[in-house]
Amino acid sequence: MIMAPLFLFSCGKKAPPFLPSQVTDLTVEHLEAEWRDDVLVLKGDVKGALSSVKGCRLYHAGYAIEDSPCRGCPVNFAPVREVEGKVVSENGFYCEFAFPREKGVHFFSVALLDGKGGAGPLSERTDIILDD
Repeated sequence: MIMAPLFLFSCGKKAPPFLPSQVTDLTVEHLEAEWRDDVLVLKGDVKGALSSVKGCRLYHAGYAIEDSPCRGCPVNFAPVREVEGKVVSENGFYCEFAFPREKGVHFFSVALLDGKGGAGPLSERTDIILDD
């Protein structure tokens, strides 16, 4: 009887398998945005356990006024910034930070972050039209 050599192939990873960080169910509802000079203010209601919120991630999509999508059309959001610290209270979600004020249509959405590195789902989007 002739024995053939046995070859084992593997992916090369040596670490034990792991699950990705748990995604939290924290979310912002009724998001509103406004500019105060070059400071963007975002506010809304929070759904979930307020004590577990450790910050938020801001998403933005900007378009020229003449090329802006309709209110219900999809937009290409890009993450802009993560804000660490207190962004929620009994009054809801509130976050402000410097953001350049440019002419056009600006769409915003946020995801709340928990202390374990998980991010909640994107909030409903809000928009601001700047024509000056």
